[in-house]
Amino acid sequence: MGLFTRLVRQAFTPDRGPSLLVLDSNFPDLASAFTIAELNHYLEVFPDAEVLSANPAFDDRYPEYRAQYPLLAPRVRPLLLGQPLPNARLAYCVFLKNTARHLPLLKKHGIPFVMTLYPGGGFALDDPESDSWLDAIADSGLLSKVIVTQPLTRDYLVSGRRKYSAELVELIYGMVVHESYFQERAPKRRYGFGKPQLDVCFAAYLYAPLGVDKGYDTFISAAVGIAKQAPDVRFHVVGNFDNRVINVSVLGDRIVFHGPMHTPGFQSLLAGMDLIVSPNVPMDIALANLDRLGFKNIQARRGKFDGFPTGSCMEASLCGVGMVCSDVLGQNAFYRDPTEIRIVAPVAEAVAQAVLDLRERPDALRQLGDAGQARSRVLLAPATQLGRRREILGVVP
Repeated sequence: MGLFTRLVRQAFTPDRGPSLLVLDSNFPDLASAFTIAELNHYLEVFPDAEVLSANPAFDDRYPEYRAQYPLLAPRVRPLLLGQPLPNARLAYCVFLKNTARHLPLLKKHGIPFVMTLYPGGGFALDDPESDSWLDAIADSGLLSKVIVTQPLTRDYLVSGRRKYSAELVELIYGMVVHESYFQERAPKRRYGFGKPQLDVCFAAYLYAPLGVDKGYDTFISAAVGIAKQAPDVRFHVVGNFDNRVINVSVLGDRIVFHGPMHTPGFQSLLAGMDLIVSPNVPMDIALANLDRLGFKNIQARRGKFDGFPTGSCMEASLCGVGMVCSDVLGQNAFYRDPTEIRIVAPVAEAVAQAVLDLRERPDALRQLGDAGQARSRVLLAPATQLGRRREILGVVP
């Protein structure tokens, strides 16, 4: 137990509680930029709000957070085993698994709560464990509101198979992003307008072999095909991928692995990108592909799916990068195809054709980036994302 944790155990008193209590399993890890942006906002606008974190690496992550946010850090504490919760007016949790983890404590103390249900984080379609968590949360009698970020999630909850009424579910499409994405930037240099190189990026985290769920295998196959026809195209990979996941020696120095990146570094990279490619597929399709490739006994939640577009694509779009994405589940309801986004089949040939087509038409490439950025700035505006959440947390129960 670290020194800070010991001090919290000595100083914590449950009698005087906050108006808003956030229970999280990842905070204050600065690598989770959207979590930092959202929860910091609540600490700023609710003066007595507190965050209790069950992150097992809390003592390692907290000093870096405290150094960057010294005024907020005193209200961020570890959630210790056996520790009672303060007498809060309302609690808030992000992600299904995180909410299910804290549900026994919420029930024990009778604290009403709001949950944001993003894709992932334990949530999957027609999955027994995920459905059991959803049912337990609904049956608790303490759930005041569910914020969902995708129409597909809303429809799944209120379809009649689950115990959620339409009035309980609030759709706030998209995600919370760091406010720096809305700050003024230098004019973007674009391919065909003084920039001789077309830069195409892929950004995700490696979970399944070959990154098949995120479409990494498709991206690499497309890159190989593009490279044979277009010598002025370069490829960039962000995330925990390297040249050992798939052999990319044929691409030589035309592909760069940047590793995982925090928001400032990612924004700097995106300033030079023209396109971001995301040929992702739901996990059940990804696992079927792995079966055909000879991978066996892969443990993954079959009903898992990504939001549309992925978080990395949305962040890239806010920086004026054109999006080329797959949409197997038909989730797109907010971006116009093909003027604000290019929706393609998650196969290498379709991805390569879209990139090569835009390479031949720099005007269309620029317009795609500009139009997508304009749409993303409306959908992801802080007034929309944080403003509506703030209203919900300030009104219920």
